[in-house]
Amino acid sequence: MSEQFLIEKRGLYYRPEARGYTGLKREAGRYSFEEAAERVGPNGPDGPQDGMGIWSEDDAPEFSRACAWDLKLVERTRRETIEVCRDVVSCARETVIHSGVTTYVDGVREGHRRSEAAISALLDRPSRKDPDISYPAVQAFLDRHVLQYMHENSGGRGHDWTAFHLRCFVNDWITKDMARAICRSLTDRGFARYERGLWNEDGETAGAGYRITDAGREYLNSSAGHTR
Repeated sequence: MSEQFLIEKRGLYYRPEARGYTGLKREAGRYSFEEAAERVGPNGPDGPQDGMGIWSEDDAPEFSRACAWDLKLVERTRRETIEVCRDVVSCARETVIHSGVTTYVDGVREGHRRSEAAISALLDRPSRKDPDISYPAVQAFLDRHVLQYMHENSGGRGHDWTAFHLRCFVNDWITKDMARAICRSLTDRGFARYERGLWNEDGETAGAGYRITDAGREYLNSSAGHTR
């Protein structure tokens, strides 16, 4: 297979087929040298490159130059979690089946604990590396991301409220375990509520989920533009 290259523009990698940007090498697109050169040099070999550059796949750093610091934290936690589970599975292969299953479950639990510990650290601990980062501001940002989704997609069609599965809040920088930690924090503060025995619009059972409360809407309005 020919050598592959990554394209970086203003500190972020191109995603596959140049559909958006990412700060993570594992999510970046791979291009042949000819494809990369064509995209990086649209103004000709001597023209301006508009802040673009090429990395060989082997030399490209794990995080691009403009990768967000909180995304780096999440990605490192994800990698550590994967390594823990791999080690557990490897050890389980050397034991009897029932012991292996028990050990694997413990490994998954450890992975969840690491993710929730990461979000707790992200929200609660003061930053030593960058004193300009306000952790209350980060918490308010994460709160608003989840509450805004609940608020904008709740009600309607004759329903007083709508509850949402954790996967609704997951994106490139919030994992399912992080979403769970955020929702639990919102529930503890009365801004969200955990509902069980849900039904979807087709009358089928839909498990459990979180919904915004009146206090959550008040918090969402009052926190707009500043931290709490």
